[in-house]
Amino acid sequence: MAVLATAFALACGVRAFGAEPDARPVIVIVEGDAGAWSSELRAAIARELHTEAVAPDDPKARDARGTVTLSLSTANEELVVRYRPVQGSEISRRVRVPEDRPRVVRASALLTGNLVRNEAEEILAAARRRGAPGTDAASSSDPNTLPLPSPAEGAETASTAEVPKTEVPKTEVPKTEEKAASQPEPPKARDERPCLKLRASAPFHPIVFSVFPPIATNFRAPKTRTPLALNLLYSDVGHIQGADIGLASHVDCDVQGAQVQLAVADTGGNVKGVQIAGAWASTRETVMGLQGAIGATRAMRIEGAQVALVGAAGDVRGVQLGLVTYARSVEGVQAGFVNIASNVDGGVQLGLVNVGRKLKGVNIGLVTIAEELDGPSFSLIQIAKNGYVRPIVWAGSSTYLNVNVGVRFDTRWTYGQVSIGYVEGSGFDDVAQSNLFGVHVLKPDEPGFLMDFEIGNQFRTGQNDEEDKNRGLVHAIAGWRIAKRLAFFAGMGIVYSQRKKDDFVGPDVIAGAIF
Repeated sequence: MAVLATAFALACGVRAFGAEPDARPVIVIVEGDAGAWSSELRAAIARELHTEAVAPDDPKARDARGTVTLSLSTANEELVVRYRPVQGSEISRRVRVPEDRPRVVRASALLTGNLVRNEAEEILAAARRRGAPGTDAASSSDPNTLPLPSPAEGAETASTAEVPKTEVPKTEVPKTEEKAASQPEPPKARDERPCLKLRASAPFHPIVFSVFPPIATNFRAPKTRTPLALNLLYSDVGHIQGADIGLASHVDCDVQGAQVQLAVADTGGNVKGVQIAGAWASTRETVMGLQGAIGATRAMRIEGAQVALVGAAGDVRGVQLGLVTYARSVEGVQAGFVNIASNVDGGVQLGLVNVGRKLKGVNIGLVTIAEELDGPSFSLIQIAKNGYVRPIVWAGSSTYLNVNVGVRFDTRWTYGQVSIGYVEGSGFDDVAQSNLFGVHVLKPDEPGFLMDFEIGNQFRTGQNDEEDKNRGLVHAIAGWRIAKRLAFFAGMGIVYSQRKKDDFVGPDVIAGAIF
């Protein structure tokens, strides 16, 4: 919040001088982990500058007043904003931000507005022209101490003041870094991805055959553009527009088509098509299609499908399947025995164990563990910071009214319940273990009426009839929450068991307390 407050104060300060806004568009280039947010970032910057924010390849970029480059590193929690006007030297700001998309977008827009309008310098220059105190060379170098305009401009106050320094704990205050340039450089109206610079200058070969570099037809120019690359052991080319087939290969830039390798397939840019390998498939940018491997896969972003024993991706907009899967964010399906995701927003996690930080989608599995569990979770054991683990005591006619004790894993929408009880019946002694999954129909946060619907099974360990060991249970229960940690309930349902001679279906009446 301190970073946003500082940028907002700068933005408000310069507007007080009443300068006419520059209607020319601004080129916005997005790099790093925020590449998937390009449209959202340009829209926010356009609102802040009251002008158009365009991509480098937009025809309007020819009339741009300058180029803004945004670079986000979520690993380092660092945002860098650089601005190079058509005439003048480049200036930049560097701030620390969390991995929070709305805050990153807001901070990017405010800092861009600050740089494009060069607000700190304008305010200081205006104050110096008015002879305001505290505007010597030493004080003007600190962008955190900005003198307010003098009363000569019609202000009601009779003295000038300084904006106090903002103390930002654990946050690097944005500082302007002016980089000297011998001559101003015009904005480049094209994509600044390094691999595209390589592709533009790379020679073209109709076919590349390689045993192991330099034993290859492209040994004089390894970074070749080619529609077909074949190798016996390993190949290294610049760009594929067709097929890359062999044992192992590395492509410096993009693959448009298919990269199929028996062992390792590695791409430094985007994959538009298919990337398949036996042991390892890696893409440093976006897969728009299918990425698969028997072993492991990795990609910065998936727009399609990723299938492997172990799969890792930054953002998944599609399907991720594997024995173990990891993604920073999921908007689609993540399925495996163990699924790990930082954020699931509008997606589905399906597996034995689902782990995440903010899970707003649907979770289906045996165990779900999350910091925030806001979406429906269909898990027997579900643990979240915004949930509850509640002891429960209950008795029912299916257990001959003997007491069962257990634990209820309660979340906003659903709950899972595991309990055990001793059953003493007519001529037998049993231990009954019950597993129930329930949905909240009414769940008051404060004392009040509650209603749940649950379904599950009951396993009887000592039952002589082998066919009657496993029973199905369905209950509708209602009760009253007296306090946050105490509620009483009662309900009715059915108990069902399938036998060879006949199917047993009987009533089940239950009652108990939740703590």
